[in-house]
Amino acid sequence: MNGEKGRLVFDEMPERNEVAWTIMVVGYVERGFMREGFSFLSEMVFDLGFGLNYVTLCSLLSACAQSGDLMIGRWIHVYALKAMGKEIDIMVGTVLVDMYAKCGTIETALKAFEYMPLRNVEAWNAMFSGQAMHGQGKVLLDMFLKMTAEVKPDDLTFIVVLSDCSHSGLVDHGRHYFHNLEYVYGLTPKIEQYACMVDLLGRVGRLEEAEILIKKIPTPPNEVVLGSLLGSFSVHGKLHSLVNALCKSLFRWIPTTRNIISCF
Repeated sequence: MNGEKGRLVFDEMPERNEVAWTIMVVGYVERGFMREGFSFLSEMVFDLGFGLNYVTLCSLLSACAQSGDLMIGRWIHVYALKAMGKEIDIMVGTVLVDMYAKCGTIETALKAFEYMPLRNVEAWNAMFSGQAMHGQGKVLLDMFLKMTAEVKPDDLTFIVVLSDCSHSGLVDHGRHYFHNLEYVYGLTPKIEQYACMVDLLGRVGRLEEAEILIKKIPTPPNEVVLGSLLGSFSVHGKLHSLVNALCKSLFRWIPTTRNIISCF
């Protein structure tokens, strides 16, 4: 939202409903104008009596997560608790977890997560992503077992888990989760999950295993994935090993890798 133009349009509106007020609050918070955002939010709720439904709450909390504004985020959390009580909406709870994690308070994120009466896979993924962000890899892996007792993990779950294994150097754990992804949970490995495994193997110097895995990747890797792979191999001075592996799969991956490989 362009702040000045948005405010001008808002001021000229003959009638301003809940949606218009929400857009203004979200716009201010996302742009870092916390005082203005909180002023609008207070006027919206206390002076005009507009209630905050779950869509509005999620929009506001997402804006707080993006801007890192913990003060408004906590205010909205208190409002949600008073409005919803123990039956807090699962979407609101999930965004609360994400907001607290991105605002740097992972302990509060965990409390909000544990308070949720119901948790779906999106809620678990938000908690896992927060723990990974804060370097709580061991806690994340311990919680994975609890997750599987409640919900079935999805593609994003395994991207977060495998990425955590990669950054923690947990090769055996990574293999275990990558195997279970397909043979226990019935998911088809995606390019991002292959990339996590190749990155894991590359980081610990198991380049031959990484090359074998590269040849099994069924779809063309995008630029981001290739950049990750190149980085892992370059650490060990083995860029040509990666290039050779990519070349052998070139006929399956044309034209995605052609331009990148030609640079070497």
